[in-house]
Amino acid sequence: QEGIEADILEGGYPAWTDRNDLKNPQFGIRKNLFPSISYQELKKADRQSDSRITIIDVRSAVYTGPGRGVKAAGAGENPLSDLSQLFPALPVITPDVRLAPGAGTNGLEKISGLSAIPEKKGPGIYVLIDMGDGTSQKVAQRLKARGISQTAILTGGEKMIVREGKPSTVSQQTEL
Repeated sequence: QEGIEADILEGGYPAWTDRNDLKNPQFGIRKNLFPSISYQELKKADRQSDSRITIIDVRSAVYTGPGRGVKAAGAGENPLSDLSQLFPALPVITPDVRLAPGAGTNGLEKISGLSAIPEKKGPGIYVLIDMGDGTSQKVAQRLKARGISQTAILTGGEKMIVREGKPSTVSQQTEL
């Protein structure tokens, strides 16, 4: 690229890691794994009025893109659960999240609307709730890039809230 002057690193990357006291550097690509929280754990935090937890509601994230129009995540489904009634002791932030596949840098998915989420000061965690469609992982990844790494994802999202934390299927015994 114009304007960039590169220097040759004597000994290459291994020499650089030795000089910077980096032991066992990680190579390759790793999938980001974000902590999860169960419905029961979130209800317990609510009962205890845990001031460290803030809910981020991304269930109404809007997906846009070329030829796709605009589609809200919960469109055409049952009304969304009222998080402020279900978890009255926990603050809820509902940012205007918009996802546009291929519209960001290098053709990557662009996510906007996250500037409404302030950085947590001191101990605390943001619990992301989506429609169980993976939006929370995408948002958590972008928040991490902004320096906000205190996140957890509600396992199952809205679907788990509707079921009040109960499993989705009940095994039935059949007679032979």
